[in-house]
Amino acid sequence: RLSRAFEIIRTHENSLAERFLTGMRDKPEYKVWGSEAKTRVSTFSITSTRETPVELARRLADDGIFTWNGNFY
Repeated sequence: RLSRAFEIIRTHENSLAERFLTGMRDKPEYKVWGSEAKTRVSTFSITSTRETPVELARRLADDGIFTWNGNFY
């Protein structure tokens, strides 16, 4: 049962990731860093030509998106 649960979670996360990546392709002011491969995790690093990393992180957080600025490694 646990394997099935992880499969369901992975399918859902992949769907959300694809939706996000598709939407970001139409937004040239943002760059999504990393691979678009199907094997990536649903964690994204983005930069903006219009906002500093701090501004972008604050705006996303204000919209209820868990985020922070800076290095995540």
